[in-house]
Amino acid sequence: MINSTCIIVDDEVDALYNVRKLLQRFFPEITILSECTNVDDAKKNIERLNPDFIFLDIRLGGRTGFELLEELNTSPLVIYTTAYDNYAIEAVSTNATDYLLKPINSIKFQKAVSSALSIIAERFSNTGADQEKQVISIPSKGKIKLIEIHKIVRCEARSNYTTYFLVNDESYLVAKTLKEAETELCGSNFLRIHQSHLVNLNYVDSYDMIESVLHLFDGTRLNVARSKRVVTKNALSNQNEL
Repeated sequence: MINSTCIIVDDEVDALYNVRKLLQRFFPEITILSECTNVDDAKKNIERLNPDFIFLDIRLGGRTGFELLEELNTSPLVIYTTAYDNYAIEAVSTNATDYLLKPINSIKFQKAVSSALSIIAERFSNTGADQEKQVISIPSKGKIKLIEIHKIVRCEARSNYTTYFLVNDESYLVAKTLKEAETELCGSNFLRIHQSHLVNLNYVDSYDMIESVLHLFDGTRLNVARSKRVVTKNALSNQNEL
């Protein structure tokens, strides 16, 4: 089973809460990467975190969810959540999986999310020759587990072992060195910032150049080695994230 990720976009705190609670109740395996209340924050987080799908309100302050989709460089699946029924036709022309009216009916919610998960699973199974570039395989409890590269937050060295930390709070201890992990993930936006740390730059929240500490979205703080400070600054600057 592919563990999926989402971002919730709504300018109403109660609406964010309701979607979160529905997910926790019916789809606890789905990881909520971020909750956003405006277009600018949503754009930044969607492009940085690359969720499988988003819950999107249509009226967001003085802007709209449609404007957000036009500005994105990525194309996540969309489940609209809105109090207005007059946008349905326009929603069909976007990458919409479903259109849920508030207050959200729990049965319709389950059907909408299940449809999104089916599409995600089908896309993953149809990657064909490109699949090797999107996943890595690691041994876990006597089995081989496929891990989607974009869901790896960071890797940490432990002697001749490496722990892989994922967005859904899973972690895997693997019998390989961090150097081997770095080689395997080369070209996937990972940066070695320390002899013990390899980081997916998509999950960096900020870089404190005074203390030489990276702050990740999940609250993790990682020290940047003196020899890696310049390359870290340059890598993040090139992403226009700081």
